[in-house]
Amino acid sequence: MLQNCIAKSNNPYYDKKSWSGIDTKSQTWIIRGSCLTKGDMGLLKNKIPPVLVVALYLAVMFGLTTGFPQLRFQLSYHIPLASLLLIIALLIITMAVLAFRKAQTTVDPTQPENASKLVCGGIFSVTRNPMYLGMALLLIAAGIYWQHIAALFLALSFPLYLTCFQILPEEQAMAKLFPAQWPDYKKRVRRWI
Repeated sequence: MLQNCIAKSNNPYYDKKSWSGIDTKSQTWIIRGSCLTKGDMGLLKNKIPPVLVVALYLAVMFGLTTGFPQLRFQLSYHIPLASLLLIIALLIITMAVLAFRKAQTTVDPTQPENASKLVCGGIFSVTRNPMYLGMALLLIAAGIYWQHIAALFLALSFPLYLTCFQILPEEQAMAKLFPAQWPDYKKRVRRWI
């Protein structure tokens, strides 16, 4: 539930001009004078498949490139760099999907509680979220390919969104499903890279 958060204006992370900010103690996001608590954010947790989020990001990024051409930058090697990032992204995603298939567990990120095994080997020994890392690299590749600063910055916001609304809920589910394995795995392997 959204509620009036004008009283939060003394918070150092609160911008009085935009009426927005973050209250780190109560884990509340203040947006345009209203607050969204950690509990309220549950409305979006694991609800939108990350593939759809990537498609939405790509659409907005493309819209930015066509709507604001003055924000383009010149990079003489943008096609080889974007291609390399795209190839790496697709390899990482493929390796992750194959690891899930081999472990015979769900690949569906909207239902983490259906996981039958905690996959810790292969690409999952380098990053706990290889599919999401691959998706982030894909978006960065698109921003570089389009040579657009706003699109590139939007791509860089993807990990933040995914961490809040996808990864943290997944991690809570993994901690409940695999209480013996999860703490050690979480300690050994980073969330992103």
